[in-house]
Amino acid sequence: MDCASDVSSIHSADPSECSFADGTLKGEQQRIIDLLKGQSFTIPYLSKAFPGWYVGINQHYEKIHAEESTFLDKWVERENLREMAKKVNLTLCIACFFPRTTEERLQILFEKMAWFFAFDDDADSFLRADEFADQQVVPFLKYWINPERSGPEPIVLPCCYIYRSCGPKLAVGWSEASKEQFMDTTIEYVNCLFEVSKQRETYLPSIEEYIEGRIINIGVYPTLDLIPFASGIEIPQETLRHEAVQTIRYHVVRIVSLTNDLFSIRKEIKDNQFDNILPLLVMRRGMTMQEAADYTVELIKESYHIVNEAQKRLPALEGKAKDDLAEYIEQCKDQATGSVWFHELSPRYLGQGAYGEQEIRVQL
Repeated sequence: MDCASDVSSIHSADPSECSFADGTLKGEQQRIIDLLKGQSFTIPYLSKAFPGWYVGINQHYEKIHAEESTFLDKWVERENLREMAKKVNLTLCIACFFPRTTEERLQILFEKMAWFFAFDDDADSFLRADEFADQQVVPFLKYWINPERSGPEPIVLPCCYIYRSCGPKLAVGWSEASKEQFMDTTIEYVNCLFEVSKQRETYLPSIEEYIEGRIINIGVYPTLDLIPFASGIEIPQETLRHEAVQTIRYHVVRIVSLTNDLFSIRKEIKDNQFDNILPLLVMRRGMTMQEAADYTVELIKESYHIVNEAQKRLPALEGKAKDDLAEYIEQCKDQATGSVWFHELSPRYLGQGAYGEQEIRVQL
């Protein structure tokens, strides 16, 4: 993990870890459903919460999106997973995250995003932990991102097959050091997702455990590490490890993960999924849903201010290294605002009736 989180920066720490008459996971899940069903809360338009940060969509979005359905028909084998992917509009997602890259690179980034969605949502929605774990995901990814691959292909489930398309394209076009950094955080994400898939079948985490895992399993660190590929820049490890850069990376990821929690809670409750900070705040801290949403919005705003302050502490560099770092930081912030913009635009999360003139209403 890049930096420690202070989830208690607005409210006090958990007064207690709630206990239940029925100590089983099923009992805890049913309690959450009973608590949240029928409730609603409002959130502001977060795309307006980042003054000075760019918000936009890549100019090549429409062209890439026109071929999205055909690509998904070819590469996503499970029909219900494929239809879920089409509803998301993955091209819009990646075009919001990378508003500055070229058409060629945006196509490759879309394919990688399609792999991420298929892999992640198969784990969330369709597979038991043992089914999900019984595959060689990391060797498979390493195999296809190696331009000199040889030998038999490692065994994975069909949700991973998209890497046969995007892996060879990601194998070239950037430095080995940048590619290695991307693979390191990708492997960390995969391993964390395996752990979460086991955890959700045994217990519900504390808020601190949730934040710690969510920062990794949302898969944003690998997306940050695609910025050198998307933009042709180079960020040396020494620069990447600098305290200010690490802080910026961490809080960009926190913005993305908490934004996703605010918008995805409706779908997750409907699908009996509970990887979300809002129900945990209701359970562990006795908050109402509105209080939990307000708390989460304040954490997002806090991260925005922390990133702005961290920019003042960036290492002093010269020439291309200075320009590359400046570009990298701007594109990190693009991913924070891009996530917010995508969630406000995507049909995956909320119906059209949720969007009022001044605020968004989420009905559970």
